[in-house]
Amino acid sequence: MSALFSMSGLRNALSAAALSLAFAGAGILPAPAQVKKESDVRIVFVTHGQANDVYWSVVKNGMQAAAQQLGVKVEYQAPETFDVVRMARMIEAATASKPDGLVVSIPDMDALKAPVEAAKAAGIPVVVIDSGEEAVEPWGLDLFVGGGSEYDNGVKAGEIMAKAGVKKGVCINHEVGNVSLDKRCEGYNDGLKKSGGSSDVVAATMD
Repeated sequence: MSALFSMSGLRNALSAAALSLAFAGAGILPAPAQVKKESDVRIVFVTHGQANDVYWSVVKNGMQAAAQQLGVKVEYQAPETFDVVRMARMIEAATASKPDGLVVSIPDMDALKAPVEAAKAAGIPVVVIDSGEEAVEPWGLDLFVGGGSEYDNGVKAGEIMAKAGVKKGVCINHEVGNVSLDKRCEGYNDGLKKSGGSSDVVAATMD
């Protein structure tokens, strides 16, 4: 995320994205769901990001703002720590509750493919947020809401560092195994490599 992009700006952008998602979803919902009252529509978010994290708290705020504007019910769920196995179970439980829509992040395609595809097979529209854009088309999902390529972002960061004279960099990764963050670190190294530099990945936690 750009340092010039304020948290309030991100919140507004996510709220707008959630509104667009909801209106786009009207065209992909089964016919019976389209005649529901707004107050009867329930959308479940299952992401890999804890709601008290600085980034994901903004996502949750955007979700709640859009839900209030639309008059629909929303639920936000996430594992206590980065845990794709736990997240898979949460997606299965959300599917079993038969929501009108499911919004997920997909930090690990191998671990989450079965539960996400099962939700889609159950007739539930599935929207991907933040990470997992690569899964949308091959899995037949409905929409992606997120930023650009994390690999390209990493490359750009590496190029900027290289221009500043950096030859050895560090990419701090607080969720090793999250494909988006892994790709960002890979791109960072490749961006430095163009000028003869390199980088190491330092695994960290959310603390």
